[in-house]
Amino acid sequence: MGPAIFWGLFMIVIGFALIIKYVFNLDIPVGKIVIALFFIFIGIKLLVGQTKFFHTNNKETNIIFNDTRLNGKDISASEYNVIFGKLVLDLRDIELSDLPKRLEVNTIFGATEILINDSLPIHIKTEAVFSGARLPNGNTVTFGSSEYSTFSYNPSDKFLMINNDVIFGGLEVK
Repeated sequence: MGPAIFWGLFMIVIGFALIIKYVFNLDIPVGKIVIALFFIFIGIKLLVGQTKFFHTNNKETNIIFNDTRLNGKDISASEYNVIFGKLVLDLRDIELSDLPKRLEVNTIFGATEILINDSLPIHIKTEAVFSGARLPNGNTVTFGSSEYSTFSYNPSDKFLMINNDVIFGGLEVK
C-alpha cells in the first residue's frame, strides 16, 4: 500500500505543478521536481532494504507512508523502521517474561509514540538529529542523545533495552 500512496501523491503533485505552471504562467521546474521525487522514493526503498519496488511486508516492521499501532503482545521483531509514517508502540501490556533483550526503533521523517509501563525494567537510549524526542523524565532532544531508565531498571537483571534513532522526525515516550 505504501508505493500506491506514493505514486498517487506523486501524480497529484505533478498535475498541480503543471496546472500552476501554465495557468498562472509561473516558472516551476516540473521536470526537476519529478526527478527529485523519484530519487527520494528510490532512497527510501534502499534505506528499508527492499529490492523489489512493490514488495509488501506483512510483518509490519517497516512503516512507510502508513499509521500503525502495535501492542506489546504483537511485537515479533527486534527492529522497526518508521519512514514518512506514524508508529504507536504500546508496551504497557508486556510482561517481564515476554521482554526481549533489545528493541530498536528508527524514525525518519515520521512520528513514533512509545507507551511504557514504569513498573517494568526498561532502559531507553535516544539519539536525535534535527528532531524532537521527548522522554518521560522531561528531557527533550533535538540534536544529540539522551537516556532514560525506569525505577525498576537494574543493569544486572533482565531488562528491555530500547534504542531510538530519530532523524527529521518526532519521538515521544510516555
